[in-house]
Amino acid sequence: MRSGSLAEQLKLSTPVINAPMIGVAGGELAAAVSNAGGLGLIGIEPKGTEDWFAQQFRYCENPDKPWGVGFIGWSLTEDLAFLRHVLSHQPHFMSASFVEATDPRMAEAFSIASDLGIITSIQAGSAREVDEALEADVDVVVVRGSEGGGHGRNEVATLPLLQYAKAAADKPVIAAGGIGTARGVAAVLAAGADAAWIGTRFITARESLTDQTKKSAVGNASLDDTMYTNAFDIAQKLPWDRGFGGRALKNAFAEEWAGREDELQQAVDTNGDITQSVNEAKTTGNLDKLPIYAGEAAAFTKDEGQTVAEIMEELDGFRIYLQQASNTWGTKTR
Repeated sequence: MRSGSLAEQLKLSTPVINAPMIGVAGGELAAAVSNAGGLGLIGIEPKGTEDWFAQQFRYCENPDKPWGVGFIGWSLTEDLAFLRHVLSHQPHFMSASFVEATDPRMAEAFSIASDLGIITSIQAGSAREVDEALEADVDVVVVRGSEGGGHGRNEVATLPLLQYAKAAADKPVIAAGGIGTARGVAAVLAAGADAAWIGTRFITARESLTDQTKKSAVGNASLDDTMYTNAFDIAQKLPWDRGFGGRALKNAFAEEWAGREDELQQAVDTNGDITQSVNEAKTTGNLDKLPIYAGEAAAFTKDEGQTVAEIMEELDGFRIYLQQASNTWGTKTR
């Protein structure tokens, strides 16, 4: 790892990094997070066009405000020319998710980034993945707990995974999953995280790429309104490994097929109606079938459309809670 803390290297004044959610975290959101003192990440669409990249990257041209990119790991193992093109825009940070740290093709991808002076990270969602990530030639490990929204493992919650990683870590660890308030940021920092990785809270931000139908649904969700499911991937015939399901808002379709994934797969393979109906929901906004990926932190979002700056200001209140805890427990008394 390079000299200096992660915060120093990334010029963080607030230890918040937005998750690089494809379809949510574009250049405008990433730049707003960086401008507010965090690290903004752009979710890199594997099939993004040249025009899309140019449009998103133009927001991140301030050399004094570090920013980064996040990849679906298997998009890097297929074509490193794609990686080189994205990195030519000079991000400061690169993350990869949904891929094995031991994959030699990922080692090559990380090597390309490191040679350019880019800080590299990989996401881990289980004890095994944490162990492998800590051994890999990567700068930072992002431990993503099962509370997190979107695709990922559903094996370990955020705090246990963070504690496990910190007990063995000799590199920076970022905590992800279920963090949506200043208290949540304080909690993971107190447990040793170098920063908080936050996704769902930014879905409803004005700068988000998310359409208003999904923003409203997330903004009105409660703590109990999400579920982990493979149903939407199966229905849409998306090439996701079953081990990487997704946490999404509950709806009639997801609940109908909960625990019946093999049956759903068979139905999709023999009849195109299910796939068509879910794809149509993405156009019509039919909430009974529309996939809306969000984590348990949806309970902390607001439907009125806060700006990123307003969200970051709220999250920056973590210092109050750390100070309160220190005042209460900082000195041991008999």
